[in-house]
Amino acid sequence: MLADLFDADYFVWDARAIIKLQRYLLDERIEMEDIENNEKLENILLATVETAFFDRNPITPELLDAFKESILGLQVDYLNTVRLYRINYIILKVACVEYLLYPHEDNEEYKKIYSCDEQKVTEVYNKLFDLPKDNIPDNVTVTAAKSFFSYDILVDDNDYLETIRLYLRGIDINSRELKYIKNRSVEFINDIIRVYQQVRSNQPELLTSDYPKCVIS
Repeated sequence: MLADLFDADYFVWDARAIIKLQRYLLDERIEMEDIENNEKLENILLATVETAFFDRNPITPELLDAFKESILGLQVDYLNTVRLYRINYIILKVACVEYLLYPHEDNEEYKKIYSCDEQKVTEVYNKLFDLPKDNIPDNVTVTAAKSFFSYDILVDDNDYLETIRLYLRGIDINSRELKYIKNRSVEFINDIIRVYQQVRSNQPELLTSDYPKCVIS
């Protein structure tokens, strides 16, 4: 069902959508009660989701209800003020790489990280975890770190990456926020390692259900 698109993880994984959503909520001064108005809710949906989606899929009551629930799960007041890397996994990744670890690299170097091979991901992992440059992590750790740092859309879709960069340039990322970005990124990778270890140990937990999320904080 199309309504399943707007599940609890939608804004965790779609950076462009949550950036556009926050911008619209602020520009239009949307409040919680506005979400209950279907006309206003439809306008929020149209402003948030890529136009091409609606070329193929009509807006139905079920789709609107699912979209409303995804917003209500985050709370409008919170969405208006939160730094979005506290919700969205992709924005966290870019903030970690381009503001915390390598704030003065050029675009080509960043894209090498987002498409990192084993040698590159080892370098970035050691830097994030404050480990010696010659540290050699085990295969599970390398796989987990690569799943955090590498992401094809950041390599293949420059507009998507620039949307995230423009958002990050527009907010204040001070030392306290950098500490959050570091701690959350480390925590996220450790969570992935835990899941991979469980899978390799034939634990009953499924990778798809246990994969860590960017929790609201």
